[in-house]
Amino acid sequence: MDLEVPEGGFLLVHGEAGAGKTLLMAMAGLALRPGAGRLQLFGLDPWGASRQGRARLRRRLGLVFQDLSLIDDMTVAENAALPMRIAGIRPEVLRRDVGELLTWMGLAGKAAARPGDLNHDERQRLAVARAVAGRPEILLADEPVGWMGPEAAARVLRLLLQLNRQGMTLVMASRNPDLAPAPQKLELVRGRPRPEAQA
Repeated sequence: MDLEVPEGGFLLVHGEAGAGKTLLMAMAGLALRPGAGRLQLFGLDPWGASRQGRARLRRRLGLVFQDLSLIDDMTVAENAALPMRIAGIRPEVLRRDVGELLTWMGLAGKAAARPGDLNHDERQRLAVARAVAGRPEILLADEPVGWMGPEAAARVLRLLLQLNRQGMTLVMASRNPDLAPAPQKLELVRGRPRPEAQA
């Protein structure tokens, strides 16, 4: 596979369950090291960098995992605010931005709840909120609306597309090839791209 996603681009990776979408996203998000080939982020080789260098690169990424990876001991607001807190955003800005984001996601009334108090739809919306809260340069979203109802999914997709139009690079994985109007698409079949789908 030879694939390049330009700065500010939007790539939709699609294919059936087991095709390799989650594996590809995990490698792009630096959760897994590729066994062969070369991966570059921001023109850099993350695996040739120090641990601190990789950590700096990760802070430029927003990640939505299929398993959501929420922190159960934190409130909804604290989960959403985590990337901003790590980035050193001032508390008053953090509270304002997280409040607006939770309102957009339909979670404003759940700010003091814990992730375990939410249904799966709400947990998925919280995972997306956390991923975009720090305004990452690249958002890697693995099935970001897979468990949401139609109204919530449409709302979340509008937000992601708006952020993409504002310059955030968006890489989204989904079983649905028509999930969003991506200018760049890649279909995976058993871990390999279809020849006509290479980009």
